[in-house]
Amino acid sequence: MVRINSILLVEIVASVALVAGLAPAQALRVCADPDYLPYSNRAGQGFENKIAEAVAKALGKRLEYNWASYRGHGGFEEFLARTLDSGKCDTVMDIPYGSRAERTTAP
Repeated sequence: MVRINSILLVEIVASVALVAGLAPAQALRVCADPDYLPYSNRAGQGFENKIAEAVAKALGKRLEYNWASYRGHGGFEEFLARTLDSGKCDTVMDIPYGSRAERTTAP
């Protein structure tokens, strides 16, 4: 189990490094929901917060968040339009497979 999780984290770091490499910056800007445990929250207690911390550390960048709710009008697609697509962040820690708003890889 630990080996699989380590491999997954390495894949995530590599994917984010590609995105972050397109726009050099001192920070990894992550868009996340401020109150959506167990995924993320402002206190950094969610598992997506932990992944973001590990990725930022691996890239040698500080971590910055842009907080927005997934559950607002328009759902996740609206969240992506207001955050990732508008350039307010470099990445989100998850996207539902088969999302029509963004391209995803096969799980």
